[in-house]
Order: sequence, then structure tokens, then C-alpha cells
Amino acid sequence: MNQILGELKFCFVYLDDILIFSKNEAEHKTHVRAVFQKLQQYGLTINTSKCVFGVSEISFLGHLVTQQGTKPLPDKIEPILNYPKPKTIKELQRFLGILNFFRRFLPNVAQYQIALSDFLKGTRKNDNRVIEWTTQAEQDFCTCKKLIADATLLAHPKPDAELILHVDASDFAIGGALFQIIDNEPQPLAFFSRKLSQTEKNYSAYDRELLASYASIKHLIHMLEARDFKLFTDHKPLTHTFKQRLDKCSPRQARQLDFISQFTTNICYLPGNENATADSLSRIASIEIFIPYPINYDEIAKLQESDLELQNLISNPQGLQLKKIVMPKSNILLFCDLSTGTARPNIPKEYRQRIFSQLHNMSHPEFAFQA
Repeated sequence: MNQILGELKFCFVYLDDILIFSKNEAEHKTHVRAVFQKLQQYGLTINTSKCVFGVSEISFLGHLVTQQGTKPLPDKIEPILNYPKPKTIKELQRFLGILNFFRRFLPNVAQYQIALSDFLKGTRKNDNRVIEWTTQAEQDFCTCKKLIADATLLAHPKPDAELILHVDASDFAIGGALFQIIDNEPQPLAFFSRKLSQTEKNYSAYDRELLASYASIKHLIHMLEARDFKLFTDHKPLTHTFKQRLDKCSPRQARQLDFISQFTTNICYLPGNENATADSLSRIASIEIFIPYPINYDEIAKLQESDLELQNLISNPQGLQLKKIVMPKSNILLFCDLSTGTARPNIPKEYRQRIFSQLHNMSHPEFAFQA
């Protein structure tokens, strides 16, 4: 089928499925006629009862394809949302397998699979060992469900559009977000993320950022090959990497830099407070990492509902950008200020003293609150 219809630039073929895309109805009729002529030429027939013509959106290979872009089909997401908490390793593997089929729609999903992936260490085929769930793992399980429920609509790639790749690395995971610029607005094309191995967690900040760049390009190579693009990072030393002498690099660094240079040497610095897409979740995750006592997000959420000061800020933001954000390792939504690029949870007055007490004497708190 690819050989027969390969020269037609307005159709996509997967085995015996044909997707025809057109700008308008008149063009669509011309395209459909051209496909029919090709099929007739080679003596191929179609089952009209399985065909759909002249629609603005269609389900194709488990995805909903619309004029604006592509996203998972609702009936494919529903089983994930209703998936019961796995009892065995085998059931957990099945859940993660279904979820990871749609991982390109899910920014930073690896950050929320760390506790779940830990259960898979040392697994074997048809592993029916019973899982001993922890509070953290249960929260991550619920968060993964929420991520798929809020899956990002990915735009249709345009071959002449400017591309930018945002990369970021935390202490636990790396990730990348690929965008195309249309009318000065970024449109998401794909997301990539994975957790760091135990060895990679010991890398320096420079090496983790370099690894994020290398792994993101390698994963998205089918969209980046033969295209000019800018690579954005919030780690400034990485922008000078191609200006240094190669003999100063370790063999691993030299290998990764050689691979990256085959695609781009245009590495730009984007401060973390502006790199919200690739960085916001990893930064907000640090709230729980660095505070010595856990924060009761559920209690803060209830206090926010009755907080008059917050309600006044919502109606009169005064330069703030208040939006509900999922808290790290939970499925609880809190109002956060995004005006600085870093998600800063709004802390009601009744809870502030407790937060201040927990932060007291911490030398390098890597988080922020909006109070």
C-alpha cells in the first residue's frame, strides 16, 4: 500500500488503513478521487461500510485526529481511568504498558512513575507477586490517571515551521518538550521523559542536563532529523559546550556531544522561571523533597476554598497568574501563582505559620510559596 500510494502526499497509510487529509471539501473530493484511481489501477477494492468520508475529525489507530491536532481517543482513556489498583506485578506491568502507549501526550510522566517502577525491579515473566502498596505509590497511581485524563492535544507537524526543544533535568528524571512556532505561538508536538538510573542520579547538574538533551533528541529523532531547531536549557554552562576543547570532556560527554552536534549546535539559555513547560513540574516537586515534614495538601485545598484573601486575588489578580495545579505525588489541585514561571502555591493565612516554622533554618530552600 505504501508503494502504491506513497507518491500521494495527502494520505497516510498504515498496513491496510488509509487516512486522507485535505484543507477543504473541494480539495478532499479531488484527493479521494486520486486515491480511488490508484486503487483501481492495481485492482484493489475497499469495504465502503468501513469507510468514513468528509469529516472534520476521525478515530485512527487509537487516536482522535482533528483539525487542531491529535489526542488519545476517549474510549481508550476510559479503561485507564477505571483501571483498579493492581494487586500483582503483572497487573501493574499491564497498566504501565497501556499508559506508556500515550506517553508522548503526557509531559513529565516519568516523574510520577518512579514509585511504580520501583516495584518492577527484579521482575520475571508472568510475575504474580503481590504488591505491597505505599502511600507514595498510591498517590503516583492516581496522578498517572489524572495525567492521561488531561492529555495534551498535540498539533499537526508543519515541515516549514520553526522548531524548539525544551529540555530539563531534575534529581530523579529527565525530560524534553518539542514545539513548533506558528504565528509566534508555540504548539506542542511531543513530550519525552524518563527516570534516571541510580548511576545517572549521581551525575553533576551539567551531565544531567547534557543527558536530557542527548536522550530527548535521540527519542524525537524522527521529528528532528534534517530540521533546524533551537535547544533551550536552564543550565547556562551547557550553552558554551561546543566552544570548549574536546580533550576536556569525558568519553561519555564526547559521545553525547558528537551525537547532539549532528542535529544542532544552537543551544540557548532560558532561565528556569521562563522555562515553565519543561521545568515547572520538577520545580514544584521540590516542595515535598526539601521540606522535612510532609505538607497536608488536602488541608490547604480546603482552606483555599474559604480563604477570602485568595478569592479577592482571583477576582483582582494584580499581576498574579492564579491557576489550579496538581501537587507533586498527589492528585490534589491547589491554586498557584505562575507569574514568575515557577508554580508557587497560595498558602492561606491559617497555614502560613506552620510553613514558616518548617522552613526555618533551611539553608538552601529550592522552592517558593505565594502567600
